[in-house]
Amino acid sequence: MSVFSPTAQVIYAEMHEPTRTKQGYLLITMPNLKAKVLEVDGTAECLLTPWMRDKITATPGWPQPIIHPPSLRYEIRRASGNRGLGVFATADIEAGALILAERPLLVNTSWTAAGIREPHLPYEKQVANAMRFSEEQAESIFSRMSPENQKKYRSLSGSDGFSPLTGIVRANAWGIPVGTIDPEGVRFGVSSGTGYSTVGELSSRFNHSCQPDVKYSFNLPSFSMEFHAVRPIAKGEEMTVSYSGLGLGIELRKSRLKPYGFTCTCAACKGGPSADLQAPTLTRAQQCASQNEPGRQECRRRSRCVRTHRPPIGTSLRGAPTACGQDQSQGRKQG
Repeated sequence: MSVFSPTAQVIYAEMHEPTRTKQGYLLITMPNLKAKVLEVDGTAECLLTPWMRDKITATPGWPQPIIHPPSLRYEIRRASGNRGLGVFATADIEAGALILAERPLLVNTSWTAAGIREPHLPYEKQVANAMRFSEEQAESIFSRMSPENQKKYRSLSGSDGFSPLTGIVRANAWGIPVGTIDPEGVRFGVSSGTGYSTVGELSSRFNHSCQPDVKYSFNLPSFSMEFHAVRPIAKGEEMTVSYSGLGLGIELRKSRLKPYGFTCTCAACKGGPSADLQAPTLTRAQQCASQNEPGRQECRRRSRCVRTHRPPIGTSLRGAPTACGQDQSQGRKQG
């Protein structure tokens, strides 16, 4: 149920009117409604297809205010080694707890060269054109940001080999699951399935682990990025997420992490192929922990479920029981 009257839903915020790019995308501020309850969490500058805009605004309950944790139980500080900043628990955190919810700084289409492919040109030229197009696209979104949000965005690290604004997206992006193929996105050259990337100020500070203790999800009704604990986290412990996806073998994980410019040294990677057996049940633990997200029925056996699905490295999981009686499945995080 929306918190706004029909009249409020047609009043646009004073930041920017939606505009169209020459490719047909929409440059739009989201949420694009003027209401005090939304303004407290700010807005995101987005590049969307009209289809995606309509899908978001047709979401039941859109737009809702962001639901924040009752208390702040993390801090951002320097991590060990050369991993930059990280997110650390300042109190014991129970499995399933909401750790962070924030509105993204921007939402961009996931880059592919399909929409600007020029077969008559050498491959290197096609790549150069695609990267130039990608940076122009990022600049069009960035130019709509407030000076404060521009400063926040530029403070984030970027990927080597890419232009400045595009590099930040490549290094810090999370996916917005579309749930189906965006028909307009296919025509524009957007990857099917998870065709949109989102970058947040605080969410970009989570470091990677192949054995994460935090899961990411995107809440469409509130247009916010959410992070939940998938197991109990002790005070002082660093909170990590998976950049590569779960349920994958060590070599595939390494391949997916290459664009980030580091080699993972977590226990699963040090453990070799035997540690790969653990990944599918960790994904199941993430699903059970997520049952405590706002608006969903809580899994009453969540703590037991997380313990059941998180055996020591090297333990065989063939035939391992699932406390919730559900099938195991794989998760994916877009980077």
